[in-house]
Amino acid sequence: MILDAGKNDAARPGEAVMDENGMIGRSYLTGQHTSWVILLTDINSRIPISIAPGAVQAILAGDNTALPNVDFCRPALPSKAAISRIVQVMVDCCPRLPVGTIVQDGSGFRVALLG
Repeated sequence: MILDAGKNDAARPGEAVMDENGMIGRSYLTGQHTSWVILLTDINSRIPISIAPGAVQAILAGDNTALPNVDFCRPALPSKAAISRIVQVMVDCCPRLPVGTIVQDGSGFRVALLG
């Protein structure tokens, strides 16, 4: 995604990009007037997350579907994780920004994004 906000608008690489519902991606490159954004659902997106309660550390990995994967959980989530578990992104500008909730599919866990 390309946004019409860049360095002249104080946009910086690595910042969270939001819509009215929540985080949708992170800025990758910023020019003077535009920014390139990698969406959380993009296959190239990998961001550190914390799953509450319990502060389980993991990676939110986009796979070009509406529900990104949860990879590399430490410690592992219980096999019957409650849907109420909240995923929080851990980026420099917003260390506890809510991103979505955990959902379980046949092969593991995914995140239903807020944005």
